[in-house]
Amino acid sequence: MTEPKPEARLSHAPHFSGDGYGYGGGAIVTIGDKAILFGEGREHQQLAARIVRLWNANRDVPDPPPEMPF
Repeated sequence: MTEPKPEARLSHAPHFSGDGYGYGGGAIVTIGDKAILFGEGREHQQLAARIVRLWNANRDVPDPPPEMPF
């Protein structure tokens, strides 16, 4: 039996932590020990939230065998 996939989590950078071009608050998706930083704004927040929902909904689905060519 394989170990379950890690849970995805959504967090946000602090507001007003930007580089002078934005206000900060960018979405961050964390899966296990990996993190993906998304930009600021509604579209980025929605995309990050969707990725978290889809990942967590499919945590029980096993990865394909390594010999599958795709």
